Amino acid sequence: GVVVVAPGEGNRRLFEASGATRVIEGGQTMNPSTADIVAAIEATPATEVIVLPNNGNVVLSAEQAAGLASKPVRIVPTTSVQAGLSAIVRFVPSLSAEVNEAAMREVLDSVTTGEVTVASRDVDLDGVHVTKGAWLGLADGTAVAAGADFDAVAEAVVERLMDGERELLNVLKGEDPPDLVDLLHRIEARYPELEIDVREGGQPHYPLLLSAE
Repeated sequence: GVVVVAPGEGNRRLFEASGATRVIEGGQTMNPSTADIVAAIEATPATEVIVLPNNGNVVLSAEQAAGLASKPVRIVPTTSVQAGLSAIVRFVPSLSAEVNEAAMREVLDSVTTGEVTVASRDVDLDGVHVTKGAWLGLADGTAVAAGADFDAVAEAVVERLMDGERELLNVLKGEDPPDLVDLLHRIEARYPELEIDVREGGQPHYPLLLSAE
């Protein structure tokens, strides 16, 4: 079975549709406790469990939970929802946890992730000057663009994610996202061979989450 930590009702549905047994609400500002993760592991009827923490701040809690659980647990150290969704696509319930873990970790080596959020303070980050309240775009955790124009910031993130041979761009829309029609048209025009998959994630704080494979 697979236990997942993820924010937003849309993301919950996406993970459940891909085979997640339990989805714990959690994310950047609402990390679940070790006890929450242990409870989800124990509530999973499977004899072996894989945990996808989907946030760098949750990995340690997941590892601690694995040591406290009464059944074998493997942690696939996903640090974002996007990476977790890419990993769980490889999940095959009839295979062992060992085989599933190896397949999921292989995916993590090939996926790049990005996000667009609103800056909470003035800061210089990775050489990018960021003003409080402006859009901030990150690629694999590194700031790549900031400013008042959402589309321009998002395009800069996509450009960074597309560095290398990429065939698929996953787009997760957050709570109350800006209109993406023009942005998606420009991405399609620039990368005509690229498959773009847009889903409703519903995550707070991040109007746009992206991953490229």
